[in-house]
Amino acid sequence: MPLDYPPLIISTKLNRPRVPGELVPRSHLLERLNRQRQRPLTLVIAPAGYGKSTLLSSWLETLVDMPAAWLSLEKQDDDPTTFLIYFVAAIQTMFPHVGEETLALLNQTDLSPARILLGTLVNELNTITENYILVLDDYHVIQQQVIHQLLAGLLAHVPETFHIALASRTDPRLPIPKYRAQNQVTEIRANDLRFSSEETRTFLRKSLPDPVDDKTVTEIYTRSEGWVTGLHLAALSLRRLQEQSQLDEILSHEDRFVVDYLMSEVLLSQTDIVQEWLLKTAVFDRFCPELCNALAGETLLDGKKFINSLITNNLFTIALDNEQGWVRYHHLFAQFLKKELQHRYPATDIATLHTDGARWLAQNHFIEEALHHAIAAGNMTMAADLVDTNVHPLLNTGRWNLLRNWLSQLSEEIIQQRPALLLGQAWMAFHQFALWTIPPLIERVEHLLGGDDTADEWGEVNFFWGHDAYWKGQQKECLQRFTQALAHIPQAHLLARGEAELFWGLAMQMAGRKEEALQQLHKWLYYEGELHFSRKTLLMGALLYIHLLSGELSEVVLMGQQIRENAIKAGNSYIITWTSYLLGAVSYHWNEMEDAARYFSDAAQHLYILHYAAIIDTLSALALVYQSLERPKEADATIADLLDFVWESNNPAYIAIARSCQAHLALLRGDTAEATRHMQTAAVTTDT
Repeated sequence: MPLDYPPLIISTKLNRPRVPGELVPRSHLLERLNRQRQRPLTLVIAPAGYGKSTLLSSWLETLVDMPAAWLSLEKQDDDPTTFLIYFVAAIQTMFPHVGEETLALLNQTDLSPARILLGTLVNELNTITENYILVLDDYHVIQQQVIHQLLAGLLAHVPETFHIALASRTDPRLPIPKYRAQNQVTEIRANDLRFSSEETRTFLRKSLPDPVDDKTVTEIYTRSEGWVTGLHLAALSLRRLQEQSQLDEILSHEDRFVVDYLMSEVLLSQTDIVQEWLLKTAVFDRFCPELCNALAGETLLDGKKFINSLITNNLFTIALDNEQGWVRYHHLFAQFLKKELQHRYPATDIATLHTDGARWLAQNHFIEEALHHAIAAGNMTMAADLVDTNVHPLLNTGRWNLLRNWLSQLSEEIIQQRPALLLGQAWMAFHQFALWTIPPLIERVEHLLGGDDTADEWGEVNFFWGHDAYWKGQQKECLQRFTQALAHIPQAHLLARGEAELFWGLAMQMAGRKEEALQQLHKWLYYEGELHFSRKTLLMGALLYIHLLSGELSEVVLMGQQIRENAIKAGNSYIITWTSYLLGAVSYHWNEMEDAARYFSDAAQHLYILHYAAIIDTLSALALVYQSLERPKEADATIADLLDFVWESNNPAYIAIARSCQAHLALLRGDTAEATRHMQTAAVTTDT
């Protein structure tokens, strides 16, 4: 089902695991963590089952004087955009308004350079004045070097208030020796996490109903080597023993601490129905009572009672929240259960589990997880349906990177059979100004729609053909197409509707019907009640551009400032930056160079939110403005930024523009020889 506001994040990933009262307080480790928390980095590194997450969760419970956040990482987070989105989301659980500009960069269709993302994130974190901690759990799933570089860069410029803790099975690819030399890291490793013989005694005494003799304690400690999960497994096995002979047999067996064997003991000790649902729920990274009930079918299963029994019996289950009952299995236990599920059930039954789970997740607005399970089931029709029905909710909220990500998970063969998905690709191209790629997509949509004149998609088809005709100067054609688009595009499709209204207004202005267009735009804007920010901004933008094309720059400034104020209230960095660019252009035209410098400088601080062409315009104009204000050093620095940017883009047309700007600057300084040299190297081209 489509969403009004599709979730950007899976909220339970941001929940700290709820640790019940510990059987063995690790007070010496907690004291060490507290004593050294002024260091910016804490590493807790050990193989699976050593209690890394438990230790860090217990530590956070002791911190009453500072906020803390938690992020549980998964394999699908090994992507720079996804990682940073969740990173910022975790920060926002403590400081809701921090990270908006970073998210604005991440929500664009193209990922900004790592240095830009890092600089923006560091600047935003530097606004936080109180001390806080962020835990990244299971960091070992991160393999992409760019993410390690981002984290290392953050630690190199870390704000004094920031502390980060990583739990990982392996050493992260960070310059740890340097951190040690600079006394910047606290390290807790497997040997630190092992239970001592005395801690083993305490653990067994509190875990078992009957006392255990010293010989048994020593034997278990020797076999487990203080491995926490091994102790837990041993305790679960010992609970089932009724005679000393059985105990002796277990302790004498050489492979009794082999994980799969002991976990088999745990699984087989459960009733048939519990065994069945342990295996079935293992396909999910997290689950809740309602999801269990949705999978139950005719089975008499109560999801809430099932989950409560898992927690009560210490069956390697970690609670993720207190309200909705979300839990997950310990990673080792989950791996074992998944193997056992594949052994006991045919692939078709497992696919059905994924499909049924995906259906419940989609119905409850967990679209990201639903998509994952639909694909895992091999049910690409369901996966395509999920993306298909959520294209416009994503467009309405500017989630360009999420739309790109979801489309990328579908084959081109599937996309070519779905009008809504093809239109999603067309909107992506529209946002990127890759306009030449749109006509083939729209032609394919027309072919698929055939003679169905009632389909909503015709509205967008007409919009894109009208948009194509507008830039070709085909006045009559574009106005007719935009009028037809407005007759078909639903009001709920905010972006599509708003863009159609904007370009309808521009087409009317082109046709010499400016006043009629202004009257209708004002009616839509001011007499239809409260409008969504997206549509309201596009309508105001239409008014702005009509005044701009008509040379009415005073009206442009008034409308631009109004749009800017609304965007600031909404925290929309994209619109704020665009209005800075436009207002700078008007100020430049009016020769109001101080205002032009202020607006262009503001836009230049947020360059990668803009399209490449607007970035080049901004930097070129700013360099010339600085020169006119007799600030040559700032002009040269801006030209250097412009050259860095165009060389990074590797676009000959952009490089030529930058060289011509250098030549213009040289002419303003009276250096014709320098100007000539720059023009000779510009390789000017009309290809844009």
